[in-house]
Amino acid sequence: MFLKKYFLIILTACVLLTFFHLKDNIKNHFVKSNPEKSEGEKEELKVARDEYFFNIMKDPYINAIPENIRINELEFAKKIPQSTNLLLKESSSSKINWQEIGPFDVGGRTRAIVIDAANPNIIVAGGVSGGIWKSTDKGNTWKMKSSLSQVLSVTSIAQDIRPGFRNNWYAVGGEYRGNSASARGGSGSFYGGGFLKSTNNGETWIEIPTNIVSPTGVFWDSDFSYASKVIINPTTGTLFVCANGSGILQSADGGTTWGDVTNTYIIGGRNDHYYSDIVVNQSGVLVASLSQFFPNQSGNPQDYSPGVYRSTNDGLSWTNITPSSFPTSHARSVMAFIPSFPNWFYIFTYQNTRTNDRENISLFRINALTGEFFNLSANLPDLGSQQGYIDSQLSYNMAIAVHPTDENYVFIAGTSLFRSFDRFTTKPDNPKLNWIGGYHQTAFFYPKLHPDVHTLVFNPSNPDELWVGHDGGISYVSDCKTINYGTYMPWVDSDNGYAVTQFYTASIPYSNNDDRYAGGTQDNGTPYFRSSNGNNTLSKDVTSGDGSYLYFGSEYFYGSTQNGNLRRSGYSASKDINNSNYTSFEPDSATGQLFINPFVVDPVNEDFMYYISGRVLWRNDRLPLIPNNLSKTMVGWTKIDNILPSGYTFTTLTVSRL
Repeated sequence: MFLKKYFLIILTACVLLTFFHLKDNIKNHFVKSNPEKSEGEKEELKVARDEYFFNIMKDPYINAIPENIRINELEFAKKIPQSTNLLLKESSSSKINWQEIGPFDVGGRTRAIVIDAANPNIIVAGGVSGGIWKSTDKGNTWKMKSSLSQVLSVTSIAQDIRPGFRNNWYAVGGEYRGNSASARGGSGSFYGGGFLKSTNNGETWIEIPTNIVSPTGVFWDSDFSYASKVIINPTTGTLFVCANGSGILQSADGGTTWGDVTNTYIIGGRNDHYYSDIVVNQSGVLVASLSQFFPNQSGNPQDYSPGVYRSTNDGLSWTNITPSSFPTSHARSVMAFIPSFPNWFYIFTYQNTRTNDRENISLFRINALTGEFFNLSANLPDLGSQQGYIDSQLSYNMAIAVHPTDENYVFIAGTSLFRSFDRFTTKPDNPKLNWIGGYHQTAFFYPKLHPDVHTLVFNPSNPDELWVGHDGGISYVSDCKTINYGTYMPWVDSDNGYAVTQFYTASIPYSNNDDRYAGGTQDNGTPYFRSSNGNNTLSKDVTSGDGSYLYFGSEYFYGSTQNGNLRRSGYSASKDINNSNYTSFEPDSATGQLFINPFVVDPVNEDFMYYISGRVLWRNDRLPLIPNNLSKTMVGWTKIDNILPSGYTFTTLTVSRL
């Protein structure tokens, strides 16, 4: 396929056409565009991201991502000869030595942080798609500890804190909520990589063979495909793992065998529950939560009703302690014991319903031994604006923690992080002191603590030091109780070298010896930086949102964000991207864009841009003439229609430099 272009320049479009008639059965920001989004809009955005990943990774014949495909891919790659004379000469690309150039100050989605019980300078963390990382200097620098041959999905890490066992660490992975799995009911996904163990204090990790057999009647091939949490009973060393779509597993031998001869699950069961959570106090008392039922494929009745359960015998038996006023409809719950009152715990629940475009969220404080409870749901934060309340984004981001020595300080998070000074006995009413991370009522993003919080961890050697894992990476504050600050809580960014950022695209200028780089990322915008001879500048996010395609032009920088939103920016005298000549200029009537939607600028004549939306190819031949500060436009845009038959869509394109 080719198109004749004006000015006798030839455009060569390389278009992947995907047929969609298969049965659908299965930290510095420049311009913030529309920062205030309703809860429904934010959730629609996440679902669109999930669908994008699903469509680029699926097998179109079965309309699903094949089971165990990453492991099979790695095994296949091992068998490919490094070069062969039977096909083509060894390509020059195979001789290239790759070097990481950055950015080194941007992290990524983090659900797991553990601080070494013996040495608080040692921290082990995990990225949802970036593997396991370790710091030995309190987060100032990081080194990757996962092998590149492993599946790099990490959702939870635990250390055996018993004296004599502290070199033993465990990890699980597979993010059930937050990728294509959740968007499609579990029918395709990014899998975890099994059950991982380290016996040398997190330096190296291996997958432990287990007795878990491949399940039948579910959408994935192992209970460890989606494992949201691993904990260790500090009194016995027994391991517990929460498996999505099932229940909770138990191992008394370091992860080799799970369950007993009669039942793999100590509570819950295969195909029984979407979500589960488990916590343990210092005395070994366990509390488990089970969500609403999973669509049971076998037709067998579920073993346990949704609710809250207690065990005082290492999981051998369970007592239902669900509060009488607990929501009848509930999806994911997360829990936290109160260390200074160890029989009490909090349970924070997404109810899977909504009222007036807000999620229904509940918060209970419960005595694990007596079942006494307090319903604190009415005291959850509501501090104004569209961000000043708990938004779990369909349970994607949920975390709760209690100060280790002062039970009055309770921290709870969804897209934003909030703090109570009185155990949520009263409703927080001070935005400055109660709303301490994520979004911000005036600054959009809270400085140095990115939105979408997933984990809250206290330093075992300093109970006032709080660490937070979020979509931007890792942050901490030395005194989580402080009120002595100006506008913002004094968070410290701990992402230096923590390279778990999820990149969609990357771009460099066409000119030689240019040291400018930029890339579009998941929820971290478009980091722009310079790198020369090993020296890097700090990065700047030049688009916000989910950064997408981009182009370094001679006069302008062109970027984009989710759903095909186009951005034009100018340059400073030193050719750094800045806000001069800023405008938003995607075609006003374009529809059907991909979540990460391609565009290309003609490098021969930079007045021309090509842009796709569904079945339509658009051409703009007047890029420099588009006025500044627009929000969509038709200036210069021409629709080139009727190219594709019904049911097809453009997914990528490029322009010849000849």
